Amino acid sequence: MVAGMYREVLSYPTYIIWPLAILKIVGAVVILWRPSAMLADWAYAAMFWHLVLAFGAHVGAGDPGWPPALATWVLLIASWMTANRVRAVKSAYAPTFPTETN
Repeated sequence: MVAGMYREVLSYPTYIIWPLAILKIVGAVVILWRPSAMLADWAYAAMFWHLVLAFGAHVGAGDPGWPPALATWVLLIASWMTANRVRAVKSAYAPTFPTETN
């Protein structure tokens, strides 16, 4: 199913399926585990561009499979915007929001 979509619909070679899958999993683990802020920022950037290009590939091929890429892209941006609120290792690039003090 996935190989057919890559080959027939998107005209991509099927040998990129496994590297992309492995890198997506590694990126998600780095974002969730956050061993260093720099590595997590690189993972966010890689996922951002991957999802932008996935959206463009589906739209360009006329494939109706673009909504999951767009929805995941929006969730990734929301995760990046709120990452410093819940993480001990803070990113220098993620926006900071004022905290309420009582």
